[in-house]
Amino acid sequence: MKRYWSIAIAAALMVAAVIVIGHAIGAGERDARTPAAASIERPLPILTEAGVFERSSKGASLKDVKPGPGQPERHLPAYYARRSYPGGPPAIPHDLVDDQSMGGKSCLACHLDGGWAPKFNAFTPVTPHPELINCRSCHVHPENKSSFQPTTFQPAQTAAVPKGAIPGAPPAIPHELDMRSNCIACHGGPAAPVEIRTTHPERSNCRQCHVTGARPFAAFTREGGQ
Repeated sequence: MKRYWSIAIAAALMVAAVIVIGHAIGAGERDARTPAAASIERPLPILTEAGVFERSSKGASLKDVKPGPGQPERHLPAYYARRSYPGGPPAIPHDLVDDQSMGGKSCLACHLDGGWAPKFNAFTPVTPHPELINCRSCHVHPENKSSFQPTTFQPAQTAAVPKGAIPGAPPAIPHELDMRSNCIACHGGPAAPVEIRTTHPERSNCRQCHVTGARPFAAFTREGGQ
């Protein structure tokens, strides 16, 4: 009797071994599969590059757009005069279309794509961040200058453009990129100040050549004062 039980157990073990080995061989022959995309931890996007390539076609369309005879051009003094400090949001220099609106379509109707504005006899500057539609939360309309008391506030000086590594190298970016990642908005087309207008707005990958300016750093010393 024990002999029959031993034979039965041995047969069961052989069947189990065949099943396990067959499953292993079959699994090795199947194509490898990656886990679902939702289960992969992805890094955050580079916010300073957001929207650059989506708006590249706009840069190409600005290549040959230039102010015509008698049409005024913008210059840096007027550009900075509308800002309390370099990099600050510019004040609204014209009457408001809708005084009860926070911006949105009222502002984007002109500032989304720019273009010539006969009413103001000027080209419309393009916003670098059209996705932010509460425009008047940052851009104010100085209706009455007497509403504010005089102060001793002195704005920071405009950052100088860092020198390139070699003569003739592309100039470095002297300002922060937060909310100003669309370079074309300030540097491309006839609405851009003459002094900082690019000669090649069709090249959308600006940071391939133009690097951010060097930041201050502490002097490096080795151990022992060497």
